[in-house]
Amino acid sequence: MKKLSLDDFRKLRRLVYRGANPAIFADWRFTFENGNPGDVLSVMACYQNDDGGFGYYAGDNWNPNSSPDATNGAVFQINRINRFYPNATDKNNPIY
Repeated sequence: MKKLSLDDFRKLRRLVYRGANPAIFADWRFTFENGNPGDVLSVMACYQNDDGGFGYYAGDNWNPNSSPDATNGAVFQINRINRFYPNATDKNNPIY
């Protein structure tokens, strides 16, 4: 697998900082810049609907209603955070 050059990484980072939605931006910070997993959950909470599902969460999803695709993306993100940082999040957080 070819490694991304530092120059290409910087270009990609600039693109994310300039145009990513808040969920993608928080995920970028968490994944590549040692960001706080709690910040990701805080942003995710903005996309959570009253029924517990998620709308708008997937990058190209314009549906405000809970959908399987958006909810699956959110659950995947929560599981990824918990896998790498099991003690970093409060399990009493309403997002769970």
